[in-house]
Parts: sequence; structure tokens; C-alpha cells
Amino acid sequence: MKEDINKLSRAEFISFLYSERDREISNKYMPGWSNWVLIGATFPFLTITYKLLKSNAFKVQESVFILLLSGFLAAVLSYYPTFKWLLRLISRKRSIDYSKLCTLKEAAPTTMIVFGTIISIVMALVLYKYELPSTLVILWLILFIIKIITIVDLIVHRNNLVIAIEKIDGFRNSTIEAVFSLVNLLIAAIISNLSFRHIKTLNFTSFPSISLEFEIAICIVFLLMLLFLIIYFNESKNNKAEKNIDFIIDRYNYGNLSQEDAYTELQILRHGKDPIQALEYEQKKLSDSISVLEKRQSDIEKIDYSKKSTEDVDRALDIIDNISKDCERYTIVIKSLLNKMREILNLRIPINESEYKTLIDKIESSRELVESLTEKCSHSITIIKTIVENKKRLICRYRGGLCENLECHDRNKRRTIMHNVLLFLRKTKLKPRNISNRVRMKCDLRK
Repeated sequence: MKEDINKLSRAEFISFLYSERDREISNKYMPGWSNWVLIGATFPFLTITYKLLKSNAFKVQESVFILLLSGFLAAVLSYYPTFKWLLRLISRKRSIDYSKLCTLKEAAPTTMIVFGTIISIVMALVLYKYELPSTLVILWLILFIIKIITIVDLIVHRNNLVIAIEKIDGFRNSTIEAVFSLVNLLIAAIISNLSFRHIKTLNFTSFPSISLEFEIAICIVFLLMLLFLIIYFNESKNNKAEKNIDFIIDRYNYGNLSQEDAYTELQILRHGKDPIQALEYEQKKLSDSISVLEKRQSDIEKIDYSKKSTEDVDRALDIIDNISKDCERYTIVIKSLLNKMREILNLRIPINESEYKTLIDKIESSRELVESLTEKCSHSITIIKTIVENKKRLICRYRGGLCENLECHDRNKRRTIMHNVLLFLRKTKLKPRNISNRVRMKCDLRK
């Protein structure tokens, strides 16, 4: 398709883009599922919950209700992997490419992690407030800490590369992810079991006594699940793809985006980036850094060392200082690029050797440029040091300026208070008054 993409007329290509957007919209929801369906499903549960609370406000056993809610929510969290697996079974199958990459933040289930974090801390606080078993409070806090660690790891490594098709639960490292997922599952299962065990009346014979609390807890759990599904489907990859395709269409219609570039961006949205595309940002930073260094090279070559004034020396030092800062920025860019390349190699996916070789050659040429600049800067500093040392030899402390006569006996003569006053007045370009001609002739200061 990519080879023939430029053969399509403008109208045909626009039609193709709109059809891809419509396809993403159709894949956004499962059969029979939509925002309106999910939102509509919340109203019966809200109505039932309100009716139960209004008619039985003073009959609710708060401790029993909280324990039931703790057990049900923990069960949902513990069985989430199974739930996610079922979602994959009923979702539409699409083509996959194991050689494509994306960032960790794009692959991680951020919505579920945040939901789990909020539920964990809220349940821990509620259980603590109503003085319910401290074991449950501690377990919910441990679950909260696990979620926080997951979020921190996700934030720190959000730009790290992973295989686009892989389902990440928060950690880039598969071993760490497996351990944390297992611990999360076990703790949630233990919380669910302990919560139900602490309800001593929870059996078939006495169930009617807690039926009210049971109904309210079930309604709240289902409301939370529906809220999660609404957020999940609207923040999913499909939804983002839909918006991004609209952005591509706008840039193609009203901007300067070519058909080939638009198709490339469409492929990235659908499958992810290939290794070279994943390095695009670092490559751009490298190109910008090389352009700046090439300009600095021309600047340092224009320095005229025959001019030995203070202004010329300062100008040369500024150029060298700017080169030093630009070289430091270049080092940061190279380090970031090499780290990304190392990440890609560690993922062990197929790479285009010719593209990688071109990139490596570019890095080597940039290093040669930096080495050349470093050598020129070192040479310039040596010359400037010589100029400064020569100027120091010509300074006359007595007269307050430069003196070409190295045999002058007044060079290191001690100044009187009157001489210092005269030097100050000359520097401020004030005409001295009421000073005898004898003193002026004796000082013989140069302007």
C-alpha cells in the first residue's frame, strides 16, 4: 500500500482517511456498547441506591455495609486480570506487528491503576474511621503502596520503549511486573476473603438480615464498574486514534502534510513506530546540535588574534564559552540517543541495518566535529593566555595604564593618595581642580 499511496488522487486519499477514521470509531466499542448505553445503565443503579437509602436510612448496619463493600471491591481488583482477558476475547481481532514500538505510558493501563489506587486509599481510611479490623486497613494500605510504586515507576519510565503489541500492567521489566501483579492479586484476594469472614452473619440462613447492606454494596460496586468502563472506552487507544486521524485530515487538507507522510503517521497510530521512527526526536535534537556546532566552528575560525584589545579578547572568550556549552548539550543529546538505541537492541526486534548504519555514521561525523572544535578551542585559549600575560607585563601600576617601556623605573613605584585621586578623576573623566602643576607633571598620567 505504501508504494502505491502516491498514485491515489487527492479525493481518493481523503476518502481513505475518512474510512479509516470511521473504522476506528466502529472498533471503539464492543458490539452493543456505547457511551449512551453505559451512561444509561448507571441510572437504574443510582435510582435503586437512592431508594434503598431513603427508605432505610436508619436501618443500614454501617460496619456490615463497609465490610461487604471492601470484599466486593477487592474481588473485582483480584479478578481484574481475568476480566481483562475476557475483554480481549470479545473485542475485535486486528492485525499486529511485533516489530513496532511505543512508549510505556501509551501501553500501560493508566485508568485501572488510578482507579485501584483511589479505591485502596479510600477503603483503608473508611475502615480505619469505623474502627473495623486493623488487618484489613493494613492490607488495603499495602495495596495502595503497591499502586503508588506502580504509578511512580510509570512516571519515571514513561518514555521508555516497549513492544507495541505487549500488554503492560505498569512495569517495563517483565519479571518485576509479574511479581507485583501476583502480589497485588494475592493481597486483593486475601482482603476479599477476610472481609466476608468478618461478617459472621453472612450465611444462607441469616442472609435476609443483611440483604439491605448487600443490595446497596452491589449497586455501588456496579456504579463504579460502569464509571470505569466509561472512562476506559473514552481514554482508550481507539479513541485517541480517532482524534489523531482527524488531526491528520486537517493537516492534509489545510496544511502542508504530504500523502506519504500522512500515511506514515496513520501506520504509526495503528501499529506503532519502527526502531528508526522511535528515535526520531533524538535524531532531530542531534541534527539541531550539529547545526549549532557547525556555526560555532565558523565563528571560531573568524577570530582575529592580531587584535589584542580587551574587547577583542572578551569576544573570543565568549565564543569559546558558547562552544563549551553547546558541546555539553551535544553530549546530553548523544547520551539520550545511545540509551534509546540500547533499549531497542535489548528488545531484540528486527531492525533495518542500513538505517542504523546511516545513523551511526552521522554520530561518528558529529564526534569528529566536536573533537575538531575542542582542539581549536584549546589552541585559542593558549593564544589568549599569551596575549593576557603580555598585557600584564605592560601594566604600569604607578601610571594606571599600559606602558610599552619595559625599562621604566616607575612601573612598581608606590602611589600616593594624590595619585589615586587623580586616577579616579581621570577614569570618571572629571577635570581636576585646585591641584598644583607640580603634582600633575610628576604623575604624567596617560588618558
